Amino acid sequence: MAQAPASEDIGPPLPPIGQIQPVADLLRVLYVMFDAADPEGTAGFDLDQFTGHFCYVQYKDTMLEKSAAPLLSVGDRLPEPHSAIQVKSIHQDRVVFQRNGEKDEEVPVREMEIARELVHGVLGDGDGPTTLPSSAPATRPAIKASRDWPATTIEERPNKFKVSASDVEQVTERANEIVGTGEITFTPHYRKGDSSPSGLRIGNIKPGSILEGKGVRPGDVVKSINGTPVRSREQVVEYIQAHPDLRSFTLEIERLGRPLTLQYSLPR
Repeated sequence: MAQAPASEDIGPPLPPIGQIQPVADLLRVLYVMFDAADPEGTAGFDLDQFTGHFCYVQYKDTMLEKSAAPLLSVGDRLPEPHSAIQVKSIHQDRVVFQRNGEKDEEVPVREMEIARELVHGVLGDGDGPTTLPSSAPATRPAIKASRDWPATTIEERPNKFKVSASDVEQVTERANEIVGTGEITFTPHYRKGDSSPSGLRIGNIKPGSILEGKGVRPGDVVKSINGTPVRSREQVVEYIQAHPDLRSFTLEIERLGRPLTLQYSLPR
């Protein structure tokens, strides 16, 4: 009797193809390095010249969290299984991702949350929430400055400031506005060859801002607050929570590659 032809072994059935995950479900953008010389945001980051664009992301997808680099520049692709996703352009308020054969997807920048916390932690007293609510200003107990305290912030000695009560209150009350309108911006600062930031770089201080003339300048890299390193959101939050009665602080910064110390005294 003739035997029936053996069926071809093609292996187990393929798993069903799931829905495509939006990029915003895979990651969030915490910071950007935005080069104003390229408003289209299409220039890849050049570490030697410190030009172009990059973004620092936090992955929500557990597979990406273990293997993907958090620092992305224009043209970079996510690793498998999301290699179809590529960084198309980086802007001050958003990052545009391109997926093969699909419509571009934009992910907003979360930088402003970080900046709010940093402003509150340095010029506030650390009370209250560490993340300022978007719908309400930060609060601070009324300041009673001594009679000999200056009515306006002064630089009593080089790089040593006495901050007026009105300036402290205004910065605290207007923290959301200051950050939301771009009066001051922060991005992580990386040294050549480093995979983690060495500080927070001040990208912009708008002319006429309450922060203008208070010691820090655009391009400065904030390294530490009272000796505590400032490298990430978590470190800033930890410092704020651990120092509820802050009345003076020292900023260790780097300016044009050189270390510099700025000292501030607040009303008591």
